Amino acid sequence: MESRKNGAAAITEQVLDLVPIGIVVVNAEGRIVYLNDAYERILGVPRYKVLGRLMKDIEPGATLLDVLESGHEVRERTVRIHSINRQVKVNILPLRSDTTLLGVVSFFEDVTESRELSHELIRVRKLADHFREELETQRELPRSFSEIEGRDPGFMKVLGQAAIVADTDAPVLLLGENGTGKEVMARAIHAASRRAGGPFIAVNCAAVPESLLESELFGYEERSFTGASKGGRMGKFELAEGGTLFLDEIGDMPYLMQSKLLRVLQEKEIEKIGRSGTMCVNVRIIAATNKNIRKLSETGVFRQDLYYRLNVVGIVLPPLRERGDDVLLLAANMLKKFNSRYGKNLTLSQEVLQTLRQHVWPGNVRELANSLEHAVIMCEQGSIEVRHLPHGLGQDTGIRTPDSGRRDAQGRGAQNSAASEPHPVEDWHTAISRLERHMLTEALAASGGNRSLAMRNLGMSRRTFYKKLHEYGLGEDKAF
Repeated sequence: MESRKNGAAAITEQVLDLVPIGIVVVNAEGRIVYLNDAYERILGVPRYKVLGRLMKDIEPGATLLDVLESGHEVRERTVRIHSINRQVKVNILPLRSDTTLLGVVSFFEDVTESRELSHELIRVRKLADHFREELETQRELPRSFSEIEGRDPGFMKVLGQAAIVADTDAPVLLLGENGTGKEVMARAIHAASRRAGGPFIAVNCAAVPESLLESELFGYEERSFTGASKGGRMGKFELAEGGTLFLDEIGDMPYLMQSKLLRVLQEKEIEKIGRSGTMCVNVRIIAATNKNIRKLSETGVFRQDLYYRLNVVGIVLPPLRERGDDVLLLAANMLKKFNSRYGKNLTLSQEVLQTLRQHVWPGNVRELANSLEHAVIMCEQGSIEVRHLPHGLGQDTGIRTPDSGRRDAQGRGAQNSAASEPHPVEDWHTAISRLERHMLTEALAASGGNRSLAMRNLGMSRRTFYKKLHEYGLGEDKAF
């Protein structure tokens, strides 16, 4: 019978050691009589150093001692353990036999990281409220953001969000399709931050082989492995010290490296390959992905705890097809650049403007730039037509190209006479002027005639806004 009891006690102790919550038991004198493995792990204190000792000698202000004295339980309370500077959530219950107090048991879990994260979120929200108030009175974006091309109201809202978070050290997760400008946004956040004087280091997690990613991020010491460079190598975390590390395509990071990255975010230190100790790092993380990383975290492909660590502030960059007439404004600036590069003075025909506006742009801004550079190269002089665009670009718009009505190689079919009539072509400057006037009118109408609000929604400076109002005859109050 005695051996059976001993066996049951051993099993019970093994079970309690598997529980992730810390457990400590003191007797009526306040002496520690039991603790489990989680106690050692959470508090970082070896069992042999505390077992059998009085709790008041180890943690004089412990809440457990209050329960031992009063006999009243404590539930779901967050307390700080001053000896190790950690916060734990505790449930402390008295142990009784009839009316006799035998001791106290405390169940606790470490909430230090989640509490700090919560405080950071509160700080970011307060900062966001402060910036919103600032926006009501002056809204000109920091220079690094005002240089990003685009005036669509939805896109301007995204820029405003990025400008708010730039002033913090909170991690940022940029989400969006390929070609939406995630690295451009990351660089703008860095340039507007207090770390602007530090380096901006970018790593494409999908482009580095899995076997090399650890050394790429953390570096290695000399002779740490066969083929290691003499003198070792600095990793990207070291290179980004005092600045920003941009982790592009974070959704493709191998699972093992996700664990190591999480540790860096939690401990603010790295361990180089071949180094016996760790080294502290002061780096802000901006991550980006074109994948549904939330879904990946729910299915276990991406660590959920890392996802929440990175996604303190998530910013979704809209695809080009959802940015309205931004495509034409982007096209105007790109055309100037490519005209200068190739020594030409080309304009865009009305058909091309319509094609650009209606195309769905699966490749986003990157595809637009590629298409316009192709057109500038293929067009020798005058006006760029649809035929100068990359093959198939105008097929999803329903626009007829000059060749679309001709006979095929076998001579079948005839050209429709109506289709062969030339379309009236609006010159480039007229099209842009019409677009600008339309956007000003729409912004004023949407703001109920409030010029300050319209100005902010368009992202224009006061000087440019009133100059355009005068230029298009919209300066009279009676017009609105």
